[in-house]
Amino acid sequence: MREAINKGKKCSENNCDYAAFCKGLCKAHYEQMRQHGHITGPVIPHKKNRGGITVDNPVEYRAWNLMKRRCFNNNTADYSKYGGRGICVCDRWKNSFSNFLKDMGKRPEGCSLDRIDVNGDYCPENCRWATWNQQQRNRRNNREEPCIYPWEGKYYVQVQRNGVHKRKLCDTMEDAIKIRDIFEKDLEVSWL
Repeated sequence: MREAINKGKKCSENNCDYAAFCKGLCKAHYEQMRQHGHITGPVIPHKKNRGGITVDNPVEYRAWNLMKRRCFNNNTADYSKYGGRGICVCDRWKNSFSNFLKDMGKRPEGCSLDRIDVNGDYCPENCRWATWNQQQRNRRNNREEPCIYPWEGKYYVQVQRNGVHKRKLCDTMEDAIKIRDIFEKDLEVSWL
């Protein structure tokens, strides 16, 4: 029986340079020993085989996997913001990474998976690769319509157009309405 090798050591099998995982063996050789009772030979490469497509697209696979976790794993920290409020993954993507990759394509540099309608499901019609700035503008707590709401005895004005925000705290409702109108006019003019 093989002795356990301390962490940081190499696999004890001849010509194997991978790190020891358990009982002095790398993960692949350990799995061979566990399943067959003996080492059946070298495992090259020591990668989990997921059909090849995921090894060639690790970033996209991670996005797909995290999407499913958020929607279906109630032990995930963000579950309440996704699956907990009814957000699902479409049947086409649920069990097929290759369909997800066909529909979404390769992830552009600096982008991540985003739902266009933040209350909609993950599906080809509602998903895109988006930059961090695009995602920040596409949050549930962002408001496209101008709004005025009370806050600690005053009135908070918020106006947003095309990702530009203007905000101000006013003493009276009349002041808030005037500021809202000024902000709307400023933002409309700047985007013409």
